[in-house]
Amino acid sequence: MPGLILATFFIGAALGMRFNVLILIPALGLLVVATSAAASGGDLSECFITAALAFAALQIGYLGGAVMRSYVGLILLAKAASRRRSNALPS
Repeated sequence: MPGLILATFFIGAALGMRFNVLILIPALGLLVVATSAAASGGDLSECFITAALAFAALQIGYLGGAVMRSYVGLILLAKAASRRRSNALPS
């Protein structure tokens, strides 16, 4: 179970860096299939707990990826602005 949670966190971070929030709808659908297959040997409560933790990890990972995307965008914007300022100054 910890491997599944960690994997969904990193998948969510990758999705957050590339896509908008609507990608979470099909990702959560695929996660339902993955968690039901992963926890098929356990009882029903274990399956629900695994699914809930995987859903939370996916969404937290998405949030982290989206924050990282905006932070990297701000850094690139600041670098471009400083390049424009340095090119505009007379030598």
